[in-house]
Amino acid sequence: AGLLLAGCRGLPGPISPEGLEPANRTELAPWLRELNPGHQRSYRGKWLFRNDRGSAGGRLAAKIAPPDTMRVDLRGAFGRSGAVAIVGDSVLWAKPNEDDFRGLLEVSPVFWAAIGIAVAPPPEAEVFLLETESVRAWRYVTAGGSDTLNFVFDRNRHRLTAEMRRGGKPLGIAEVTLDSLSGAPIRAKVEFPLQPSRFSFTIRSADTTVTLGPDVWKEP
Repeated sequence: AGLLLAGCRGLPGPISPEGLEPANRTELAPWLRELNPGHQRSYRGKWLFRNDRGSAGGRLAAKIAPPDTMRVDLRGAFGRSGAVAIVGDSVLWAKPNEDDFRGLLEVSPVFWAAIGIAVAPPPEAEVFLLETESVRAWRYVTAGGSDTLNFVFDRNRHRLTAEMRRGGKPLGIAEVTLDSLSGAPIRAKVEFPLQPSRFSFTIRSADTTVTLGPDVWKEP
């Protein structure tokens, strides 16, 4: 589960293009609805973690209940496993230890983007927008300006990129390719530039008709 603290070398510049203009949440709302599913869904696939000491991988299962609830189960070699249930940026429970998912919580909007969901702006955040023929870009700057969330959606490639910066430094960057019909993620990578490693996953199947019962969210 500690793989969610992953990252890669280097400190890249912001992903957003120049020219974003101040805007209100009403203007942003249709863009978010286009990316966020209005119904429950589940995904199955494979994950891979790499750092300068080696690599590990296994199976992944994710269950989503819009607008803000997610459970992720990871299975690896030699019976190793981990699971976490999240509401927004808070953990309901985590196995084997919540500390294993501390990095995920710190950059939770980035991980939500990797699953194909663009989160709404935090309360009191300033919002900036830019739209061209093929690209939509938006930015949230939190109160006090310490955190910045950037999003870029390439409509031609069905690709969403998101990053979180704190004090100007990139904490996490996600890039996900979405299915053009269902909007489900096909493949994604999450990089944490301040750490020498990377986490990526590929979705092999998506169920957009699933009904998730209350037991899904209970601690195992």
